[in-house]
Amino acid sequence: MLSALLQLLPGCSVSKPSAPGTSVPLHYPVLLFRDNDFTSRKDETQLIETNTAVGITYEDYTILDSSGAQYSIRKVTAFNRPGFGDFFSMGTSTFKVFLQLKLHGKPNMAKAKETLKAVAMRSSEIQNKNTATREIDAARSFADLVELCSSPWNWR
Repeated sequence: MLSALLQLLPGCSVSKPSAPGTSVPLHYPVLLFRDNDFTSRKDETQLIETNTAVGITYEDYTILDSSGAQYSIRKVTAFNRPGFGDFFSMGTSTFKVFLQLKLHGKPNMAKAKETLKAVAMRSSEIQNKNTATREIDAARSFADLVELCSSPWNWR
């Protein structure tokens, strides 16, 4: 009885997900960002498929989807994650995850741009901070913003 009531509350799930995916549908592409870097994923398959060599720690990231919705990643459930045998493949065996997301609203475009410019300024991978600022400021929609931030190596 208690577990049935908990499942009715947003963000309270007591059962393990039955398949890889996300707890809410996202508008792709999406941007994953944290304190000093960002990365994009073009579709759900790219978002939920990973390997131990990549070492993405999903919980460290915030997701901004192409509609402007911002999510935190509350919990990650791995499916068919390789065990010790993955040592021999040097961590390149892929597995999928289920991402339990929590909506944090839709920031306005100016707030989203300021957040991503701050991330770009702290990133050691972005060499030309002025170009990064100019590119981020040029975005006219959230979809543009995600797309522009998907190739920061072009900001030279």
